[in-house]
Amino acid sequence: MIVGGLKMTKPTVKLTVVTKDSGPLTKIMSLQGGKLVKDSSQCRMDTGTAQTVETTLAEMPTFLRSLKPNQALVHGTAEAEKARIVTQRAFNSQQGTITRTKDCFNWNDGPGLMFFDYDPEPGATPLNSKQLVAAMAQAMPAIANMGYVATPSTSSCIFDADGNELRGVSGLHNYSIVKNARDLPRFKEALFKRCWLSGHGSIKISAAGGQLLRTIFDAAVFSPERLDFVAGAICQDGLIQRLPKPVYVPGDVLDTSLCLDLTVEEEAQYKQLVIKAKEATAAEATKIKGFYVKTAISKIQAARPDLSETQARKIIEASCKGDLWGDFVLTLDNGDTATVNAILANPGQFDKETFYDPLEPETGPCKAMFYANTATGKPCLNSMLHGGRQFFLHAGHVVDEQRDQDTKQPLMVTDIHSLLAMEIPPRRNLMAPIIQEQSLNMIHAWRGVGKTHTALGIVYAVAAGGAFLKWSAESARKTIYVDGEMPISALQDRLAAIALMNDTEPPEGFLKLITPDLQSGAMPDLGTKEGQELVDSVVDPDTSLIVIDNLSCLVRAGGKENDAESWLSVSEWALRHRAAGRSILFIHHSGKSGNQRGTSKREDLLDTVICLKHPADYDPSQGAQFEVNFEKARGLHGDDVRPFEARLITDDKGRPSWTIRDVEDSTLERCVELFKLGLKQAEIAVELDINKSNVSRALRKAEQQGLIVIQGGAAAKKRNKIDRSAGNEE
Repeated sequence: MIVGGLKMTKPTVKLTVVTKDSGPLTKIMSLQGGKLVKDSSQCRMDTGTAQTVETTLAEMPTFLRSLKPNQALVHGTAEAEKARIVTQRAFNSQQGTITRTKDCFNWNDGPGLMFFDYDPEPGATPLNSKQLVAAMAQAMPAIANMGYVATPSTSSCIFDADGNELRGVSGLHNYSIVKNARDLPRFKEALFKRCWLSGHGSIKISAAGGQLLRTIFDAAVFSPERLDFVAGAICQDGLIQRLPKPVYVPGDVLDTSLCLDLTVEEEAQYKQLVIKAKEATAAEATKIKGFYVKTAISKIQAARPDLSETQARKIIEASCKGDLWGDFVLTLDNGDTATVNAILANPGQFDKETFYDPLEPETGPCKAMFYANTATGKPCLNSMLHGGRQFFLHAGHVVDEQRDQDTKQPLMVTDIHSLLAMEIPPRRNLMAPIIQEQSLNMIHAWRGVGKTHTALGIVYAVAAGGAFLKWSAESARKTIYVDGEMPISALQDRLAAIALMNDTEPPEGFLKLITPDLQSGAMPDLGTKEGQELVDSVVDPDTSLIVIDNLSCLVRAGGKENDAESWLSVSEWALRHRAAGRSILFIHHSGKSGNQRGTSKREDLLDTVICLKHPADYDPSQGAQFEVNFEKARGLHGDDVRPFEARLITDDKGRPSWTIRDVEDSTLERCVELFKLGLKQAEIAVELDINKSNVSRALRKAEQQGLIVIQGGAAAKKRNKIDRSAGNEE
């Protein structure tokens, strides 16, 4: 029985052999001080040739061993069967030349080569090819029946001159043929997550302290232009490499479509596994990051003696968050170095050039590619190391944004003609229609009404480009959520429930969280300059929304809550972020009057103020249920500010969701319910805490809809709007 898909007599596949013009295109193994050293500095492709070849799995063992030290594989193919490879800077689209980029290499439309790159965890016993396939088959059963060729990685099986083994099999390259190579990008994501679900997920802590998601294959190699170094190593100092013949196991062509995307429930389970794994490695990651930052500061100060330790620290800490500022030095594949400022001075010259990884240059060349992105104005460096990461490049100095706010700046003055002539882009919605770009907003409510439910729902939707209640985000934006009091277990449960309710999830790094249980000390006090700087230090430059939950916990200095002065420093901090293009959402408590607690001066700067409150007949057994009322809505009107009621429900499968309805409809239903119980209008008004006129309107509307019959009487005669059919029945 065929499980994996196609059975073909001799399935063939096309791929590319690249040949470097000068020098090796593989790793160099040597002895230094009696220790085995691996040098990957020559694993870069500047110029050479690309030749499309066609082979079968059965022929691959011989084919792999025929590759020379200046050759490597590319699993995609170019349009021309043979072409010259040149650098991006030298490329001008002349006939017969290509660059080793995705612009020139694509997956085959049909059968293609799939490559699993396996590296065992440090200290773990390596899996052999049969064990590797069996492990992946736990995530996708069809893999068990696929044909494959397996060979040890390039730096494996190294012996000294006396025949002593210095390194055994240190990893595997596993090759298979898939039915549709164009599906490989989707398949990679689905299989990666299913490997986690089958117990093969782990966290690798990078040299810079990053917590990297790993599984039993390297997801970064699933790209049609990537180099596959499989020719064997160059050995020096009397070393010998004894690679065994690649293993060939006949079988099916793999139908990757059999690996389905995760269901909503599976996605939630995967996210929980990741959260727990990161929690378990958080302390070690923090320790390693501290050591990395300290070492990197020393290196950058050695190269730039004019930088203070504070300046150097800010540069390094920004790079760890994915932001490379002007003074940061990058290394190109040819060994040349350039600062970010130099690259951004002429971005087109460096577009699609390959670099060393910015945080781990010791891993060798050809790890990252620069994209000028002149159309969007967001130049970036995409690193393929550890499964991939994106870095954004910024001109200038990181210390410019962190300058002392006490330094007096000259006032900038314009006139009406200049202002009207300015090309100012319109503000877009972060969460349509309630939160715009560069806006200051507040949600307040009494304890237990639903402030955090709402705040987390909004920030998740903005980060994922999704929707919450009646509002929706136009696109995914970077956010940060500062929580002042919730236990981390409760926060985890809330976010897991929100993830279940959403079909989309935030991209990596788009929803960051600061929570008390992960801190060694107290949470920052936004009423102080030190607290503001502490929060600012973890806000990425391209962050669009900051949520502060809540003011009572996170603003402790600056005077009493009712004093206007207590809000002064916080408002200045918020205005600075607004000037930098960000929006703020403050979460606050309601006072006894039902208004936001403390000084009313807070509302002067705010664009939108929303009050949440329980319905008048609310019972705690009903769970999360509240009315949404707009107290201030700059630029909003009509249906956008119509009050509505939200309620969190759970279906019979345990999946949560929100239901919404207009408050007017909710009031009508409650009036009808109480009317049928025999309560009079005055009693209904007291029960629901609304005016008798509202009760009267609701009952008349209900009668018009045929929901109730109001008995005749003097009051009905005066209004002349009551059906007296009940009186006729008497």
